[in-house]
Amino acid sequence: MLPPTLPPARAPVVLGVLAAALAGLAAGWAPATTGLLLVVLVVGGALLLRLEWAVPVAVAALVLHEHLAVLSPRLVPAVVAVLVGSWLVRRGWRGWGGRPGRLPVSRSPVLVAAAVLVLVVLMTAVLDPRGTALSDAPVRSLGLVAVLVVLVDAMRQDLPARRVADVYVAACVVACPPALAAVALGDAGRAAGPAGEPEDLALVLLAAVPLAVALREGARRAWVHDVAAVLLVVTLALTQSTGAVLGLAVAVVLAAVLRPWPWRVLLGGAVLVAAVATAVLGPAPGTLVAAVVDTVTDGAGSTYRAVAAELGVAGLVAWLALLAAALWSAAAAHRRDRDPLASGVLLGGTALVVASVGTAQALALPWWLVAALAAVALQPGRATRPDR
Repeated sequence: MLPPTLPPARAPVVLGVLAAALAGLAAGWAPATTGLLLVVLVVGGALLLRLEWAVPVAVAALVLHEHLAVLSPRLVPAVVAVLVGSWLVRRGWRGWGGRPGRLPVSRSPVLVAAAVLVLVVLMTAVLDPRGTALSDAPVRSLGLVAVLVVLVDAMRQDLPARRVADVYVAACVVACPPALAAVALGDAGRAAGPAGEPEDLALVLLAAVPLAVALREGARRAWVHDVAAVLLVVTLALTQSTGAVLGLAVAVVLAAVLRPWPWRVLLGGAVLVAAVATAVLGPAPGTLVAAVVDTVTDGAGSTYRAVAAELGVAGLVAWLALLAAALWSAAAAHRRDRDPLASGVLLGGTALVVASVGTAQALALPWWLVAALAAVALQPGRATRPDR
């Protein structure tokens, strides 16, 4: 404690001098470690105090989690923890940095379904006699539900939904060149991330394709989104994921029915899907149908079967309710506002649902990002049209 005779105005100065002296001593003793620690403290502190910075960083980190795991497997969980901490600071520090607002509750069917999923996971943790309920999958699902709540609340307050979608698409674009380079150099037969899982990358890119096309409307440089969409589809083709190809094809058919975008975009998407299907499945007629039938009857790669195995039947029902609530919210927002981003969320969510027949990646960001965008799109007065 500072002596009572010291004027209060000098206390910050004294503390600053002491902190600088300690930092100088530490830098002289271990400069590399001290420098890294200072960078972590500064960046982490800035993200804790600015939720509008923490959300884009967390979204990008979750998309590029395999790349960041090469640096440290604890990096992405730390970013998620900082995101939740930043949200708690924003919620707890009333009147700081914007409207205090209130916690997002019952108005969103997506959040209601997410709450049911959390309840099911926690009940399973308590009732499971094997003690395996809090293994990796349930813990990750609880963490992603926390991310969902933070995203919805942040976008309901001051953070534009388009910015979150832009960050997601940009992070997916960043993930494409390394995967393409690995295929071009002959290091891999299929495009994949550093962990070598093509299906993981395919699912992430699948949700980004409709969003990239939707974001081009009202953008200052629409050609940037066109280039991004082409790069995403080419990389998606090289993942050789049957489920992703089927999901993208269904999304194009649904887009033709909804007509949310210009017809030239729809025709271009149809051509790209045909090229992807040919590259992955070969030119023989009926190959796609046969592959889908084999996948359904086998069931080994089904997301729905994986969720049932990891979270139980009740967890599967709750997770399906979450998906249904997200699709319903996106469809309602599309009918009400004809909002391009809401249409992109609906198409991306539909593609993910279809792709889940052939992939087993439920605990990944695309599902939860689509659900968050759908919940915000349905909120009255929060249309996701361009804000710039």
